[in-house]
Amino acid sequence: MIKKLIISIVLVGVVSSFNIENVFAEKRNSTSFVDYNVRMLPWDKVNEIIPRYTKFHVVDTETGLTFSVQRRAGSKHADVQPLTQKDTKIMKEIYNGQWSWKRRSILVQINGKLIAASMHGMPHGAGALKNGFPGHFCIHFLGSTTHRTSRADQSHHIMILKAAGQLEEYLSTLNPDEMINVLLVAINNADLTLLNDIVLFENKSIRKKFQKEIHFDYTIKPYSIVTPTKETLLTADTGPELAIFKKGERERKAMINFLLIREQVRGQWKFLANRELYRQLFEPEKD
Repeated sequence: MIKKLIISIVLVGVVSSFNIENVFAEKRNSTSFVDYNVRMLPWDKVNEIIPRYTKFHVVDTETGLTFSVQRRAGSKHADVQPLTQKDTKIMKEIYNGQWSWKRRSILVQINGKLIAASMHGMPHGAGALKNGFPGHFCIHFLGSTTHRTSRADQSHHIMILKAAGQLEEYLSTLNPDEMINVLLVAINNADLTLLNDIVLFENKSIRKKFQKEIHFDYTIKPYSIVTPTKETLLTADTGPELAIFKKGERERKAMINFLLIREQVRGQWKFLANRELYRQLFEPEKD
């Protein structure tokens, strides 16, 4: 009951920033019923709900901005295109005017229902609509995979959980090493909401520095385990080596010392972020 109430409050906040009738109506001049219970449906089911050439609406959960799309292809996820030049403009606004591979948490609205999903914002491949969008982009649902692998993309998966209101429950099940992957998802996708959910900042100044820095287009991946994780019931210390690439700079390898704590034995692990962690992650050592 509490979880449903929280999700309802979040949705009210999202949809309050735009005209519901214009956004969710299947026809522009009519009002349609919308079930505000967000569903996290598996891809095989969604594949039946939105077959090729189906038109539907996409709602960005962070900004509340909404645009219309059409599914054109895709066997493991939905390859879609914005319907019109106006829809392309709205999508580009969501990405702050720069097309990007960064994943974003979204809601797909179709037939009066909301489905948790994730998208990236990079035009690629072919496109058939006259919409000013040079190609198509991808929308992933629960169980979707990329074209090249048989595994779900972790960034997309976390964004789907976020859209469904199930991220907190998921994070509480992860161990410290698994939480590192979530932190990298937050940084690589410049997701401030996720960052704030998993990091305890030493002070406001450090918070602002982290929030500013992750917008500089980072790609950080695990490289090796240097120091095995030392874990007690409420604290953890781990030292992986990461491959860190910042757009416009050379990739570098760095050993990062992560400290994590949790308030209770079955609680969620959170990172302690101070000036030293910022230096290790974002300030390459001078030769």
